[in-house]
Amino acid sequence: MNIYNISKFVAFIFVVLLIFSIYSYSNIIPPLQISSLNNDNLIIPRGNHDPNYTIEIFDSEKTWNGTTLFSNSKLGEIVEVNMLGEVVWKFELSVFGDYNFGITGIMLLSDDNILFTLNQPEELRGVYEINRKGDVVWKFLDKRVSHDAVKLHNGNVLITAAHSEDLTKWPYEDPQIFEINRDGEIIWEWHAKDYYANDPRFKNIRGNDFGPWTHVNAALYLPSDEILINIRNFNLTLIIDRNGNILDEIGNVCSKNCGLRKKIWFPHSPLPLPNGNFLISEPRFRIIEFNPEINEVVWQGPDVNRKYNIIPINIEEQYFIRAGHDLPNGNILVVDSNGQIIEVTRSGEIVWKLKTSTYSDIRPFHPKFASFYQAERISYMPPIFTIIQPQNNFIYENPIDIEISELFDVREINYSIFNVNTGIWIMVNQTFVRNTYENSLEPPIQFIGNNSISLEQGNYVMRFSASTVGFGYKDFFIPKKINYFVQDISFIIK
Repeated sequence: MNIYNISKFVAFIFVVLLIFSIYSYSNIIPPLQISSLNNDNLIIPRGNHDPNYTIEIFDSEKTWNGTTLFSNSKLGEIVEVNMLGEVVWKFELSVFGDYNFGITGIMLLSDDNILFTLNQPEELRGVYEINRKGDVVWKFLDKRVSHDAVKLHNGNVLITAAHSEDLTKWPYEDPQIFEINRDGEIIWEWHAKDYYANDPRFKNIRGNDFGPWTHVNAALYLPSDEILINIRNFNLTLIIDRNGNILDEIGNVCSKNCGLRKKIWFPHSPLPLPNGNFLISEPRFRIIEFNPEINEVVWQGPDVNRKYNIIPINIEEQYFIRAGHDLPNGNILVVDSNGQIIEVTRSGEIVWKLKTSTYSDIRPFHPKFASFYQAERISYMPPIFTIIQPQNNFIYENPIDIEISELFDVREINYSIFNVNTGIWIMVNQTFVRNTYENSLEPPIQFIGNNSISLEQGNYVMRFSASTVGFGYKDFFIPKKINYFVQDISFIIK
């Protein structure tokens, strides 16, 4: 073999090794937990199959893409699933001991921690904050805690508490709403008895089987700095100011014998909508949009053709609604306590349905069959940006420029570099762009990182990770890092 042919052979071998080095990195570095489904625009974080959760309906063209965070009391766990029903994260409450758990409120926080409420067992009753590792980073134990808790923009926690301490005297000593700081100190509280004890509409309501006098089950701070309070047994949702004054009563008052209720009955989980209306859940098989200006229901689901208080023949289409929230595409995520979570369009079409193995179609509803109470759809829309440099599968000389364009609503872009030759990560989580949101109502403060780096000769993979800002369905001030995207770029430094 002459020198010319030898050189050609060596060059060929070099090219083969080069190509191999470029395309074999995926077997060396941790694989991306990202994959495409059906089309390039739908990105789903992959998880593990769990036989306890089944997706019965999934119309990818009509759903709002994301993961769904919920609690399952029957199985004693908090779970996040993707649109396929695969479990991408799970927290098992068995770490607290062998109990029958009652998990009610649940909330994704801005730092990706999770706040949840336990109303049973009694000895563990309270509010807990856990990180994604499953560590309890904060807790507040109090036997008054019942339904829900919301972390506020100032770090305090607003708690609903319907567990009465004294039902032997009038007015009933129902604990109601209180705000605590991180030290557990009560800094503000509100009691219905201070405003309704002498109201003849409610004095005899305790004579029924509806539990405590008021049964307050939800409270939210609104952007107006007013507070929304839901009183189930009064069939009312209230708006109050910081001094406790009642500004508005939303709904219709009735107690045990309401007949064919045309307004609101046993309301749960009220949420304000951008149009000024309220989304309210009712346990008797529907979720409604209520217009307080005209005092009327303007939409109902999951079946818009179902007449209220009429049980459908098909038992599979009955729901015991506990909560729901609106999605950016106009759909509604609806929680059925019996063990289903559905996404329904405004026209009444169910486009996504998750069912748990603990689902029960027993009617009437009985608490022992309850699985779900609240759920939150965590948007999963990729941040919009383009990586100009480095380009995939290119050969560069030092220094190498990092260039990104077409930023849109990107909260943060970080990069890490993997040295394929040594199998070591270097320059881990370097910040390229950071948008700091001091207040969600103000423009971000932008930080641009270094755009040029020098590396030794070798094969590399640069992993870009980015997140955008979203807002949860319970809070209106705190931005959340809820939209993520990861992209790998392979290249060579000669």
